[in-house]
Amino acid sequence: MNFLIIEDEYLTANRIKNIVEEISTKYHVLDIIRSVKQGKEWFKNNQEPDLILSDIELGDGNCFQIFSEYSPQAPIIFLTAYNQ
Repeated sequence: MNFLIIEDEYLTANRIKNIVEEISTKYHVLDIIRSVKQGKEWFKNNQEPDLILSDIELGDGNCFQIFSEYSPQAPIIFLTAYNQ
């Protein structure tokens, strides 16, 4: 199963990657996206993952700016430190 992580905080992104890959050897993180700009480029140039783990707020906007331009068919699990 191929995962895509959208998270702008370096330590958090790497921690999520490590957790995913420790769960099963069948789980593979394709990439870590750190900005809206990078996310749009990634979806334009790559095949869709099986599952997306996405922070909402990124340094240059929010993930919905990516998903409004590229509507992935893969399930998205939103991860955020905010309670709203």
